[in-house]
Amino acid sequence: MSKEVWSKAIYIGFICIVVGCLPFFVLYFVQQSDISKQIFRFVLIVPICSMYLFLRSLYGIKVVLRNFVNAYIILVIPGFIIWVLYSLGVVSTNMSLDVSWGSYTTVNGVYGIEWFTQYSDINFSIGKLWKFTSVFIEAPAFAAFAVLFGCISIYLADSSLVAVLIIVISGLCSFTTTAYLGFGLLLLPLLYKAFYNSKTRILKFLFLTIGVLCILGSSLIFVKIMSNKIATFSGGIHLLDFLSGLKAFIDNPIFGHGVNDYRAAWLQFASDHQSGVSQTSTLMSVLSQGGLLYLFPFIYPLFNMYKSEMKIYKPFVICFLILFSICIAFEDSFITYLLISFGYIDMTNRSGGKCFLRERI
Repeated sequence: MSKEVWSKAIYIGFICIVVGCLPFFVLYFVQQSDISKQIFRFVLIVPICSMYLFLRSLYGIKVVLRNFVNAYIILVIPGFIIWVLYSLGVVSTNMSLDVSWGSYTTVNGVYGIEWFTQYSDINFSIGKLWKFTSVFIEAPAFAAFAVLFGCISIYLADSSLVAVLIIVISGLCSFTTTAYLGFGLLLLPLLYKAFYNSKTRILKFLFLTIGVLCILGSSLIFVKIMSNKIATFSGGIHLLDFLSGLKAFIDNPIFGHGVNDYRAAWLQFASDHQSGVSQTSTLMSVLSQGGLLYLFPFIYPLFNMYKSEMKIYKPFVICFLILFSICIAFEDSFITYLLISFGYIDMTNRSGGKCFLRERI
C-alpha cells in the first residue's frame, strides 16, 4: 500500500480507539460489563478500512461499493431461488434451528441460505406465502438490509438496473412493513429528481402521477399490514418494547443499565408486558444498555458522513438512521460496523473541515 494509505490507516486506528473504544472503556469502569465484543468489532474496523482504502485508491469508491453490492446479491440469489421452489412444493427443508422470540421455537431452513419462519400477512389467490428471509431468521432483519443495500446500489454505487431490481424484488418478498416503508422512501427522491429534470409537461405529469400512485399504493399496503399486526397484537408488543427501552434510557441516559443485557434493563420498566421483552428497536437497545456513551460511536461517523462534501452519502445516512431506529438488525451485526466505517474513513479526507483529497468517482 502507498504511504498515504498507510498514514490514513494509522489515523483511522487512532480515531477508532478514541471514538469507538474509549466510550466502552468508560462503560466498563462504570458498569463492570463485558465489553470485549464491542472492542473487538471496532478494532476490526482498522484492517477492513485499510483494505478498503487500498482498493479505493486503485479503482475508485463506486467500483468498490458496486462489488460490495454484487457480493450481497450473490448471497441473496440462491436463497431466493430456494424460496420460490419451496413455495411451489419442489424442495423441502433439510435443517432446523432453535431460536428465542420471547419463548423458544424451531425454524426450518435449507442449507442455511434460506429460513422459513413466518407466513406473510397478505392473502394471495394461492394462499399465504412464506416471507423471504435469506440467511436471516427474521424477515424484518433481512428487509432492513435489503433497503440499506438498495440505498447503496442506487445512491453510492450506481449499480445496474438488474442489480437494483434483484435487491428491491427480494426485499419486497419479505412482505414486511420495513421493506415497503424503506423502498418507498428510497423511491421518492428519484421521482422528485426525475420530475424536476423533466423538460416537458407530459413527463412532469407522468412522474408526478407515478409518485402519487406509489405513495397511495404503499400507504394501502402499510395500512393493511399494520391492521393485521394490531389484530395479532404484534404491533402492540413492538410499541410496548419501544416504550420499555425508552423508559430505561430516561432512567440512566448517560451510562445505561448494562452492556449486552438490554432485557434486564427493559424488564424493570415493562410492568404491563405479559410475555417478557424482545429487541424491536436497535436504537432503544443501544440507549438502554449504554446510554449516550454507547450511541456515540455509531452516530458520530454517520454525522461525519452527512456533513461530508460527498453529497452521495446523505441519502444513505438518512436511510441508515431510520432503519437503526425502527429495526432490530443492526446493533450486533458485523455489516453495521463495516458500513459506519465509511464515516471513519471520510475523516481522513479532511483538513480544517474541508476535503483535501477528492474521491475518484
